[in-house]
Amino acid sequence: MLRRWRDVPKAVLAGLLITAPLLLWDVREFLNSAVFFHFAQPTRPDALSYMAALMRYNIHLPGWVPFVLTLAAWLYVLRRSPRTTSEICIATSLLLLVFFMFNKSAFCNYYYLVLCTLGGAIATLEPASVGDHTS
Repeated sequence: MLRRWRDVPKAVLAGLLITAPLLLWDVREFLNSAVFFHFAQPTRPDALSYMAALMRYNIHLPGWVPFVLTLAAWLYVLRRSPRTTSEICIATSLLLLVFFMFNKSAFCNYYYLVLCTLGGAIATLEPASVGDHTS
């Protein structure tokens, strides 16, 4: 478990190195397009999500709901502590699925990403675990 947390600073640094040039180019515009735009956007009635489906029945969920549910799923995933590449792909699929299912805009291409991460899980299964059916 401790070994996994040693890699977090490396991942944060990689994310900063990728994002920093865009952020430094124009901080205000970056925040407007990457953050504030998405919170200001209304719920799409044609979205493939529970938030849009509930809106048809005049039930409006607050915008923080998908973040809280994704955080709960993330805590579950951390508790399960994925150790193989396949398990990490499955955990990523779960987090993306929860976030998209309860968000205010989700369409087919969003769910394709979930399917792709599940495909990554299948592709990286350990050969011994493919036929292992312990009952």
